[in-house]
Amino acid sequence: MKLWQATLEEVEEGFLTGPWSIEHLNRESVVSPRFGLQQKNKLRPIDNFTASHINNAAGVQERFMVDTVDEICAMVKAWMQESGPGLKLVGKTYDLRKAYRQLALRKAHLDFAWISVWDPVQEAPALFKMETLPFGATASVSAFLRMSQAIKVIGITHGSLVWSSFYDDFVCVCKAGTEEQTDRMVRLIFRSLGWSLSAGDEKDKPFASRFQALGVEFDLSTVEAGYFSVRNTDSRKTELSEKIDNILLQDELEPKVAESLRSRLLFAEGQLYGRFAKLALQRIGAIGFRSNLVKPLGCEVERALKWIKERILNAAPRRIDTGGRRTYYMFLDGACTDEQSGKWTGTSVGGVLAVLLWTCGRQQFGCDVGTS
Repeated sequence: MKLWQATLEEVEEGFLTGPWSIEHLNRESVVSPRFGLQQKNKLRPIDNFTASHINNAAGVQERFMVDTVDEICAMVKAWMQESGPGLKLVGKTYDLRKAYRQLALRKAHLDFAWISVWDPVQEAPALFKMETLPFGATASVSAFLRMSQAIKVIGITHGSLVWSSFYDDFVCVCKAGTEEQTDRMVRLIFRSLGWSLSAGDEKDKPFASRFQALGVEFDLSTVEAGYFSVRNTDSRKTELSEKIDNILLQDELEPKVAESLRSRLLFAEGQLYGRFAKLALQRIGAIGFRSNLVKPLGCEVERALKWIKERILNAAPRRIDTGGRRTYYMFLDGACTDEQSGKWTGTSVGGVLAVLLWTCGRQQFGCDVGTS
């Protein structure tokens, strides 16, 4: 019923037309099934263009470009390095309202944009025609990302904005005290290009020294001191913790769940100080390559899940520093030779520690570790 209601709401907004009967289809029409994906407190309709094989016919040559957390950090760090003392920065995230639905389909492609939804009233499938980009079509991703990147470039070149784009999320940073004019410029650009932004307190928050984007929190309150930090949001921590607790309680882990969990844990690990979770992630990720359910988990997987849960909940956030600290490079290597008469045989390790450039300082070490 929720999926049916969500579909009817899209009809009211003009994103779909229908319901239609099967008589409205022609020989070229292709129908894709629609299903609902529950995401927290809302149901997201997914148009399964893989089931209809339309996605198999879509080929994209260019590489998808999105700005991740690292690009945002690099953007802020570069500003700090180019500015003098006393810099204070604030930021916020702008979110496009139903982003895919703001782009219309080409008329020649409408025959491939039919979807089927179960009508709980008539107890029969109902047909609808998509008028905008389907959420679930491979070609929709590339089409939207071209627009997203274009908006970002226009904002930089014509609005002098310091911002990034990740699909429909645009992270904008400005100097404290310039929030009002920056916000006016951002909204003018979107309005001039015909795009609508999400409204409401949850999506449209004011500029602040601490703001959230892409599931992480950026803390710019210490920029004046020469550094800032990035951490996982409390909701992300809670979500991952509950997911791990549920797996431990059931004492089982499916390969698909393991693959998805490893990806989410790897992203969360990227927002923490240090790189210590490699072994734990390997234990969890290895299950994703299996073809059967793992039950019971076993002591190694159980220990890995408990350890990484504790790290995500309590580890220090990632800190980005612009201080003039020295950079060290360490190069390691090893050797193992077969027994040969008259020559050295055995196993050895060695390394070179360099500061910036070879001419700025160099130390080396090496030892024979024996053959046992």
